[in-house]
Amino acid sequence: MMKVLFIALVLTFALAKEEEKYECPIIGIDLGTTYSCVGIFKNGQVEVIPNELGNRITPSVVAFTDEERLIGEAAKNQVTVNPTRTLYDVKRLIGRKYNDKTVQYDKKYLPYEIVDKDGKPYI
Repeated sequence: MMKVLFIALVLTFALAKEEEKYECPIIGIDLGTTYSCVGIFKNGQVEVIPNELGNRITPSVVAFTDEERLIGEAAKNQVTVNPTRTLYDVKRLIGRKYNDKTVQYDKKYLPYEIVDKDGKPYI
């Protein structure tokens, strides 16, 4: 996952002309199915930005409670007490039709509701 981010950023700049100057840092986001990370290209190298807990990767999980929205570790840590309002593996649904066999298979095992809206899976 992070290797893909690094390779994409490094290749982008390796192919650029050496004399080109960038006025601001360039950010790359690796939005993974399980984990995500953010990297910044500055001073000729890529640096992965740590999250609020100091980790360089963040679980791709979002949860909703009556009081707040939780992201990453906080959302993942409360999935057992709030399964129907904790969303993960959502990337598997992107670009698919609701009737796709993968969507129908995943729907059986995910605790949150996936519905058909104009032929697309919606949560």
